[in-house]
Amino acid sequence: MTVVILDTNALPHGHYNERVLNDLIEVASRGAKIVVPEVVVWEWAEHARLAQESLAEVMKLHRVDETLVARPPLPEIPDIEELVTRIESVLRGRATIWSPPAGVWRDALMQQVLQIGAGERKAGTKTGAADAVVLACVEDQVYTAEGAAVLLTKDDRLRAACKARCEDALVANGVGQLLPQLNAFEPAEEDLVVRAMEDVPLFLNEEIADRGQAMAFDDLGVEFQSGTARLAGDTSPRMSAILLSHVDIAEIHDFSIARDDTNRYGLAELRIFGDISMVIVEQLQIAPVQYAPAPEVVPLSMAHIDVTVAIRWNHNWQLEGIEPTGVAVVSIPDEDELDDEDVPEFRATALRVPGRTGRSAKLSSSGG
Repeated sequence: MTVVILDTNALPHGHYNERVLNDLIEVASRGAKIVVPEVVVWEWAEHARLAQESLAEVMKLHRVDETLVARPPLPEIPDIEELVTRIESVLRGRATIWSPPAGVWRDALMQQVLQIGAGERKAGTKTGAADAVVLACVEDQVYTAEGAAVLLTKDDRLRAACKARCEDALVANGVGQLLPQLNAFEPAEEDLVVRAMEDVPLFLNEEIADRGQAMAFDDLGVEFQSGTARLAGDTSPRMSAILLSHVDIAEIHDFSIARDDTNRYGLAELRIFGDISMVIVEQLQIAPVQYAPAPEVVPLSMAHIDVTVAIRWNHNWQLEGIEPTGVAVVSIPDEDELDDEDVPEFRATALRVPGRTGRSAKLSSSGG
């Protein structure tokens, strides 16, 4: 999951801004997590209160006689803790507020007092504790994030400190730079394979439950193999379809990352284990010169499906689709293969790249 960490200056002029926050969430989109360090909420509340106080001071200097123009009412100065509560309330459900452990608070205060790390002086005043907390938040999120971790801030010094301290973190100086940073991020292939082997069975089972099929195999088709015998879908007795009602395990091999103009793909060899059945259709005579199809569902308890695929992710590396790139091969081991301890040879071969059409054939899935 992509994580976007907001500094106080991620929003214009260091003030909470609902419109900009909504734009940020829209850019980050599905699969992203917005994290706001607790100290940032405090600073947004402080800036809001200071703005109200400044406006009240200006209103007190109103010099126009009330007989000419009515004196406008002084603006309400909300309690600072009430502002914190309001901001936390509007963030709820859209962002995670990160509260650091006690050790982080102590280290942040030490950096400010001793003027080390994030500590600095502004107009003679020691500051830097808030920046230290933000950097600690980035470190924490980089360690736990499965995707990119991006610090969003317009503070040049904080961005530089983040790059120096958190090598795996990305930085962006505004919403406009966020999407390019996300698009540039590419996780390690070995990490992506591990995640895909966990996500693919869940994704395929959701597709079976929602749409009645795991993947759209119709373009490139299916073949059946047992031992050295290999049959196409129209071989007699006719194999009408393979029913895939549940996926237990999806093994991914020979994986590589590929891209086109709009998508990210993982090209892979996929071996599927689960509830697999074969439908054999025979023509039964029901009257002179009159026949009717009689389908028979045959469970294939030892079978697995080999198929080359393109696994598609969005810019947050969240799985969005799986597209076959070759004929699916339903493999049933014969007696010799059952006794063999070696891993069976992968039977399928890629025929195309994502986005190109192939020849017609058949394979369906069933939710039950």
